[in-house]
Amino acid sequence: MTSAQVLRAQQGDRDAFADLMRGAYDRLYATAHRITRNREAAEDAVQDAVVRCWRDIRGLRDPDRFEAWLYRLFGQRLPRPGAACQASPSDDLR
Repeated sequence: MTSAQVLRAQQGDRDAFADLMRGAYDRLYATAHRITRNREAAEDAVQDAVVRCWRDIRGLRDPDRFEAWLYRLFGQRLPRPGAACQASPSDDLR
């Protein structure tokens, strides 16, 4: 990962973004799997982080802090072990 790649991704370069994600995917997945102990939950957490990263990367102020910023996005929505995903009654009304 280089600052140049991050800058290109911030300008909408999909190839640069894909390179960034290829470099980070395995580490994100390993972290998510250790925390959730569930393959599907780990995959969902990484996918969510990738989508949020693409959506928000233009707001990253310091390209040298990309990895820390990505992990912050990732950690904000990472489910914790034992946290059951249950639908609330209002979910059926949407």
